[in-house]
Amino acid sequence: MADRARTVGVLGLGVMGGNLAARLVASGFEVVGHDVSDTCNDAAARDGVRIVADAAAVARQAGRIVCLVETGAQVLDVVRQVAPEMGEGDTFLCMSTVDLPVIEEAAGIVARSGADYLDAPVSGGGAAARSGTLVSILGGAAEAVERCRPVIEAVSARHFHVGAIGQGFAAKMVNNLAFHTLSVAVIEAMVLGTKAGIDPDRMYGLLSNATGDSQALRMRVPRMLARDFDGVPLAVAFRELLMETGLAAREGVPVPLARMAEEVHRMGMARGHGPEDGAALVKVYEDLAGVTVEAGTPREEAR
Repeated sequence: MADRARTVGVLGLGVMGGNLAARLVASGFEVVGHDVSDTCNDAAARDGVRIVADAAAVARQAGRIVCLVETGAQVLDVVRQVAPEMGEGDTFLCMSTVDLPVIEEAAGIVARSGADYLDAPVSGGGAAARSGTLVSILGGAAEAVERCRPVIEAVSARHFHVGAIGQGFAAKMVNNLAFHTLSVAVIEAMVLGTKAGIDPDRMYGLLSNATGDSQALRMRVPRMLARDFDGVPLAVAFRELLMETGLAAREGVPVPLARMAEEVHRMGMARGHGPEDGAALVKVYEDLAGVTVEAGTPREEAR
């Protein structure tokens, strides 16, 4: 069996976890992993990940465990499996975006085992995970962050230790609130420009070189123009928006723009766009405005 201190475990080998595990293998780590999907396990195995039977088996072989499952219920399920196999000097890095009550419960379970818990959500998609260009946001003990620094630096272009457990989640929510709100503004702007007769390609070229520029613009508009909506599902963005506005409610902070963005996302969900990339929200506005934001849209058709 491999040295636990030198082996990294990855729980959840989907788009994010599978690409992150491949990055760790390419960076020279011994990686052991598990997913409930045989398809995901097979793909990870082709990338050099050693697949084991369950989460507990991952913890028996790895002293640092990265969790990238989808839901809070799944996080708690794997934590209950791995905690009995963990001990002092081990670390559970939860990179899944889950709500604060889940984080608090999971951290408590891990703490009772003697191991450390890092609240470590990331910003960036599957491609960023594979290329090692994620942004990692870390909440937890400085000693645990230092212990996991080689892993964090292998998968992240930048990382920020923002405070205690729970503050990683809060910081991710602040970032996402800005992104999701700006995404709706970008969609409104592109639909308005198209309706006013401006070629969408030219509109994007202008905005990306003027004060309207943003990461939301650069991530959303190329997908609109190409009509490529195969990306991070709108349903995921909507779930995160509910967490963002939920955090604001717990903190007593008014967020009227985020609430409006939440309603726009709800409209997209109601129209069946949940499985599509968040850029598919443009279809909601297109239906209302009677235009299509697409590369090469002639001026006369925009009218």
